[in-house]
Amino acid sequence: MTGDISRLDFEVHEASAISPLQRAQLLGLFQANYRDANPDFIDKSLSVLGRAAFAYDGGEAIGFAMGDTRRMDLPRLPDQPVTPRARRSLTASFD
Repeated sequence: MTGDISRLDFEVHEASAISPLQRAQLLGLFQANYRDANPDFIDKSLSVLGRAAFAYDGGEAIGFAMGDTRRMDLPRLPDQPVTPRARRSLTASFD
C-alpha cells in the first residue's frame, strides 16, 4: 500500500487513558522512526497533551500522533483555537 488511507482505521483517545498495549505500540513506532528515541519524552508528552491518536492497517499499528487543542489569545486575535502537536509518525512502509 502506498499512501492510500481508505483501508486504515483510526482511533483517538484521551492521552491519560491509553492502554498498556497502546502505549507499547506508540513506543515501538517512536523507537522505529526516530534516532535516539527517548521513551521519557513520550511519557511526558502523554502527561501534558490531551490526545493520542493511532492509525491501524489490518489491526497493526502503523502510525501515531499526540496533540491537544487549546484556546489562547494571539496578537490581535483573541480566543483562537490552537493545536500544539508533540510528535507524529507513520511506519516507513506507508509512504
